[in-house]
Amino acid sequence: MPTLLILVNSPEFFLTHRKEIGLEALNRGFRVVIGTGEGKAVDEIKSLGFEHYHVRISRLNNSILDEVIAAFDIFRLCRNQRPDILHLVTLKPMLYGGTIARLLKLPAVVFAVAGLGNTFVENNLKVKALRIMILSLFSWIFKHHNFKIVFQNKDDLALLKTHCRIPDHNVTITHGSGVSLSVFKPPRKIKKSSTPVVLFAARLLINKGVLDLIEAARILNQKKVRVKVRILGPLDNESPRSISCDVLLKAEFEGLIEYGGKSNDIPGEMNKASVFAYPSYYGEGVPKVLLEAAASGLPIVTTDHPGCRDAIIDKITGVLVPVKSPGDLACAIEQLLKDKSRLRSMGKSARLLAEKNFSVSYVVAAHTAVYDSLLMSKKKDVQPDIFDGAARF
Repeated sequence: MPTLLILVNSPEFFLTHRKEIGLEALNRGFRVVIGTGEGKAVDEIKSLGFEHYHVRISRLNNSILDEVIAAFDIFRLCRNQRPDILHLVTLKPMLYGGTIARLLKLPAVVFAVAGLGNTFVENNLKVKALRIMILSLFSWIFKHHNFKIVFQNKDDLALLKTHCRIPDHNVTITHGSGVSLSVFKPPRKIKKSSTPVVLFAARLLINKGVLDLIEAARILNQKKVRVKVRILGPLDNESPRSISCDVLLKAEFEGLIEYGGKSNDIPGEMNKASVFAYPSYYGEGVPKVLLEAAASGLPIVTTDHPGCRDAIIDKITGVLVPVKSPGDLACAIEQLLKDKSRLRSMGKSARLLAEKNFSVSYVVAAHTAVYDSLLMSKKKDVQPDIFDGAARF
């Protein structure tokens, strides 16, 4: 029974983005171990049949001591579990886990690039220096003897291939983390409403474009365009880029938006909307919510930004607008709402695109193929690692 160890910052992220991959591995006879930070979702992970271990890691930037502790926890878990495949999801697990995989000479590693974060978006001097350090470390990590990198968008692929000289046979690309086509689907009956709904759903961060959407709503309101801009999602008080509650309440008081908080029925919310707006400039792979919107048959207005542009076909399933441009965002929404036949055509095309490229079954199959390839390539006689003879922690 081969052991698969999946490392990810957040247990909630594992459930929303990697659960189906883990379940398929269980069905195929793997022993599946999940390592995450703390979170309420840990109990659900265990109830699904996975083994779970806590590692003191966070998706946020912490002190150097906290990061050393996180790396040590990952080292100890990898040393004790000795996985046949180590699957690393998001930036910190890739950096810490990839380094440890080389030091311990683990048999096989999967690097899941679910976006490269704000370090690869922002351009101040500190961030540029950090980016150089990360790319240098990746160049060393990607000399592991048996690994695959799963990319979600072409921009991240091009960047790392260029800077780290990754061979083609070590790379595969999926369209995000997939979506359930049976859960997210167009409504059977389209309800006629006098006021069309433009929907946004995500964590409420500045770089997800929430302020731009509020300003676009202000422009539409001034032009007397009949529309309801509905914003869903949790406030992320741990992030310095979180929107403040006061901003949302003020916009709602002015009649610009309707804020619904965190919803437990995103498929239902999608079915009530006419357009999905996502003006993000966040450093992510392919936003899962855009796949969900496409599967729901919604035309999408999003930014010409890595990951976002990979989720639509411009002018066919949605419209691309420049980042940080509320005026262009408002114009695109207005033009779509004025043309009902175009809305219907885009919605149908979006669903067809989701069926062709975004199904979670496709993503699961791609990862299964990656696992099989790594196990086939696994060296039978791996040299002892540099920690042989050391006491287990």
